[in-house]
Amino acid sequence: MWLFYGVIGMIGSTMWYLLPKIFPNQNPIATIFWGSAITVILCPILLRIFDQKWVIPSALPSGAFLGVSLLLATGGFMMAINTGGKLSVVSIIIEISLILTALAGIWIFKESLSWQQILGIVLAILGVVLVVGFEKQ
Repeated sequence: MWLFYGVIGMIGSTMWYLLPKIFPNQNPIATIFWGSAITVILCPILLRIFDQKWVIPSALPSGAFLGVSLLLATGGFMMAINTGGKLSVVSIIIEISLILTALAGIWIFKESLSWQQILGIVLAILGVVLVVGFEKQ
């Protein structure tokens, strides 16, 4: 089931990357505001579907951290695109976060990796270096 949710996340992330190109020169803060407003409207519906409690006070610290993280990610991405960054390069730079997350999983959460997964991380780093390092300015 986690793979299904991962594919849904991948589709959402792709749409998130395409947003600044579909709606160029938008104020990122206004976009974040409307995105957050729609999320607040949809969350109770989704939580009701999955039969989960909506307001849980213990979730406030992680929710605040998530909100700040999303603000930084979305604002940074949209500002990078709006100030002349190429979608093909900026999106790859942002995906370095996947490599950092994998490394955090290994060091902080003591997750184990197979040699194939380690090879994949090394190839991902090499790919980022090749794409970003040889970008014509």
